[in-house]
Amino acid sequence: MRVTTRGVGQSRPSRRNSKFTAKPKPELASVNEIDHTPEFIGRPAPSIKYFGKLIGELPTFAHEVRGTVYAANENTIVITNFYYDGEGPDAHFWVGTTERPTSAGTQVANEVGSHQKLQRYRDAYLVLTLPEGKKITDFTYFGVWCKQATADFGHVKIPRNFAPPQEVSLGPIPTYAHGTSADDVIVKDFKTLFIKNLRYDGAGPDAFFLVGRGPAPTPTGIKVPDERGSLNRLHGYYGEDVTIRLPPGISVFDIDYFGLYCIRYTENFGHVTLRQEMLNVPTDIMALKSEILTFDNCEDIIPDHLQVSWKIDGQNIFFRLNGRADAGQYISFGISGKRDRTTMDQADVAVAYYDERMSLIVLKDYFLESRAQCSNANGGVCPDERFGGRNDLTLISSEYRNGIIEVVYSRPLATNDNNDRNIPASGDTAIVAAIGPWSDGIVLKHTKYLTRETILINFGRPPINQCLPLSNRKDPAVAGQPFAARKIKNANKFTAQIGPTGGSKGYVKITGQEGWGIAWWINGQLIPELHVVRGRNYTFVVEGGLETTNTAKYHPFYITNNPAGGGANHIEELNTPNHMVYAGAEVLPDGKVRVATGRYCEWKHKTVDLAEEMDTFEEYKATLRLQCDPGQPGTFYWTPDSDTPNTVYYQCFTHSYLGWKIRVLNEGESSAASLSAGISLLTLALILQHLLR
Repeated sequence: MRVTTRGVGQSRPSRRNSKFTAKPKPELASVNEIDHTPEFIGRPAPSIKYFGKLIGELPTFAHEVRGTVYAANENTIVITNFYYDGEGPDAHFWVGTTERPTSAGTQVANEVGSHQKLQRYRDAYLVLTLPEGKKITDFTYFGVWCKQATADFGHVKIPRNFAPPQEVSLGPIPTYAHGTSADDVIVKDFKTLFIKNLRYDGAGPDAFFLVGRGPAPTPTGIKVPDERGSLNRLHGYYGEDVTIRLPPGISVFDIDYFGLYCIRYTENFGHVTLRQEMLNVPTDIMALKSEILTFDNCEDIIPDHLQVSWKIDGQNIFFRLNGRADAGQYISFGISGKRDRTTMDQADVAVAYYDERMSLIVLKDYFLESRAQCSNANGGVCPDERFGGRNDLTLISSEYRNGIIEVVYSRPLATNDNNDRNIPASGDTAIVAAIGPWSDGIVLKHTKYLTRETILINFGRPPINQCLPLSNRKDPAVAGQPFAARKIKNANKFTAQIGPTGGSKGYVKITGQEGWGIAWWINGQLIPELHVVRGRNYTFVVEGGLETTNTAKYHPFYITNNPAGGGANHIEELNTPNHMVYAGAEVLPDGKVRVATGRYCEWKHKTVDLAEEMDTFEEYKATLRLQCDPGQPGTFYWTPDSDTPNTVYYQCFTHSYLGWKIRVLNEGESSAASLSAGISLLTLALILQHLLR
């Protein structure tokens, strides 16, 4: 395997232009390296205890073969506690249609899709897939057969009337309330339900997917996360196909109903019932594979921050990502936009982050059309599903503990999705990785760590483990004080340009909110707080870009009461109480929006970002230079009035979290008086509320 790696985005020893062949670390030597005999040593028993329908026990005819054989579904076999001494000259898993095994039978690939002769197994759990197009009921036996010795090492018979596990239809969800209905609810496996053509108006105040015992839903039922893994109240569905997973410790064998139910008002919106006698259903094959799967390959992609383990299984590849990340950060890994070099543009990336509010890890399939923040108009760093693609990642397991995210998922090597990059089973492939901030489901610019130079991996290489356990230490706090928050008073003209966020001393310290890597600079200041007076006229000069096809250089400027901005992504909310527009954008009668734009001007680094090395904002600004594209700035005028709140925000119309506050004062009022008055009114309101109880 050839790995070319020329550094990641932190101050680490450079490996520029170096090439090396990865070798196993001596301290990670395996049993294979000690006695040179291939061997599969069983891992601890998986937590999954349902393996499917029992076929039988493998008798020991030769070479210590034994184990319990199950039908996981109609074309997949699970063997538990499997033993084989590995001494047969040419032994394989085998199926056939005769009374006993013969050379006329058919070979079954091993647990990783290989047709090589079987290695030694001790107390192993294996998942085997029959040849394409074949079912368990096509055969009369399954066993271990030695082709060279034409010997049966042990087999089980498959009964003539054997019924393997299959998906089960529970029928349609009837309409009881809120327009709820579904064409069918299908038990895909003992943990997974598929709801076909689900409709629900989303108006229930406390509605959830619910399962439990008894003939119909009750408030004592168990909430089931929705298709996004959320336990928030259900949103509306408009003829969508939805797949949901039962919560930990619950399977279809533990429930009698599934439905949509409003807990607060004890109202059943519609449900289906499960009859236990009909539930000969598959096990959760992917989850079982993940538990028994050994990741023989591992690389430190971002040293001591992000590790990637993988294993190819037939036409799928399994990944395990381990990354050090705070609750507000994501980890990501994927295939570069170019096969032979690392580039984020056009990359296909898996993004995982821990959502504290929902107490779960979110995994999403992203396509990096460009390095701009995702927008409806021109793409950018967006989930595949945002623009007609699919989420081709299957989340298998996840955990967030001691500041480390671990996520196991699978994806096809080839997805046939235009937003995905195929993963070759052999040969070098350039990869990308990053760790950075996210907010409100938006993946922000990778300001923490990223692969800046080329890293090539051969995913089909022989097993090599290059990883040691990640430490769970936190990054040391950045030395030095944050830049002082800026304020602009007594000005009547404001020039808005784009610039950097000032690292950990700038935007994040001023706002308490992670930024996107760029921010508004007003009159040459990083997100200053603007002070304006009602009844006075103000001029805003906008230099945020005109290129609608390049969202990285298209930042219309507007004034709103919404602290996040990004109105282009929430058109339906504009001029509602949560997203009023006061200036810079106008919703036209035809629904289109006229916005304030002008030529693009950006405060750029003269060399690299030196924010962490500067003590003051003035020193930091001296490391920047202002660069403007040809063209004219845009201009608009604003006169705040009595309807303007005391605090509004200047923001970017196409992206979130680029701006900051505007304090709106009355004539003759000071900022301190305005703040004090606001606090006094709040205090008075709280006192009155207490007295009226």
